[in-house]
Amino acid sequence: QPISPTECPTVIETDATGEIIFNDINTAIVIPNAPVAGYTAPGIEDMDLQSCVGTGKVTIKILNPLEVKDNHTYQIVFDVDSLTGITYATNDVTSSPAIPMLSSSYIHGEENFVFDGLMIQVWNDSVIAYNDNLSKWSEGDCNYDINACLNNNLGTPVIAYPADYIIQFGEVGIGTAVYFSPIGPDVPVPFTIWNLTDNVKENFIVLDQDNSSDWSSGDRIYLVEGDDFSDFKPIYWMITLTAPPDTVATPTPPEIGDVAFIHTTKPYRTGDIITFKTKASSINKKRAKSELDDIAVVPDPYVATASWEPKHFHSTGRGERKIDFIHLPKKCTIRIFTVRGELVDTIEHDKPLNDGSESWDLRSKDGMDIAYGIYVFHVDAPGIGQKIGRFAVVK
Repeated sequence: QPISPTECPTVIETDATGEIIFNDINTAIVIPNAPVAGYTAPGIEDMDLQSCVGTGKVTIKILNPLEVKDNHTYQIVFDVDSLTGITYATNDVTSSPAIPMLSSSYIHGEENFVFDGLMIQVWNDSVIAYNDNLSKWSEGDCNYDINACLNNNLGTPVIAYPADYIIQFGEVGIGTAVYFSPIGPDVPVPFTIWNLTDNVKENFIVLDQDNSSDWSSGDRIYLVEGDDFSDFKPIYWMITLTAPPDTVATPTPPEIGDVAFIHTTKPYRTGDIITFKTKASSINKKRAKSELDDIAVVPDPYVATASWEPKHFHSTGRGERKIDFIHLPKKCTIRIFTVRGELVDTIEHDKPLNDGSESWDLRSKDGMDIAYGIYVFHVDAPGIGQKIGRFAVVK
């Protein structure tokens, strides 16, 4: 419609030749269309985070389905530099040597990088914190509450060390506390603690809160670096395992074999690698065959006085006339007949996977305008099947 927008500065007009013109880069001309029959969209497969310590977020979006490569493997490799901070590079490692695709220091999603039809955005978890939602008892039936926090009751320094931990329970003596207050140093306890991120055994101090002389609910466990009480700092985390405060619930203390998993948010570090694979768009022949019934003609019926058709700018009379066949297979032959079986025209269709349509200018194979009436079309797609339908052209 020849109505200028009233709420934005964009001006969309048609010039003397019928071409649509506009005055800014934020406007585009698009034609809605369905992909070919049997179309299977590209995808991201097998994203592997096992070699990545960082808990930030990486999104991979498909912007151009036709450019996504099939069975290609990519790696996002992180690096930390004291001057530039966290950077990452993406490489295509499908074959050797790897092919660099992009590198960036933008790790908060502000800048978008596109390659092979993909866009990568990265957000970093810059704050190291205990994640209560992902922490749990991974083994056993213990219902004690798990909590980890920073606590300077033993004095500074206290460091929010970026790591995940497990506390494994067993017989008394499976682990030894650097110090068990107020008993003294090197006291056997019924658990041991492992740093899963760095795959090392942790040193720890226990503060006996109820003076039971044994570890029990609510006792404070401090993760420390040193293995000697005279030089145990820095302190990393304070962990407590506490019986449920709800008097209705029956406390189930940890037993031999129980494991508590403690998860923390962590920034990306040098050597973190995220691997993913891509699958290109394709045609599923079985689905394409089942979708042959979706083939249709639009508009149907075709009305000769359709107001939406463009005007003729070079001479009097009406302008371009056409109908569209939609939901076609990628490659097929369209034959149009009169109801008497006379061949009117033949159209060869072979387009990209995202275009399942074909236009017809309502002219016969001899270049003559067709008459009004009912027409029959036949679509023949080798290896897929056939479809017969009809449409009407009215005055």
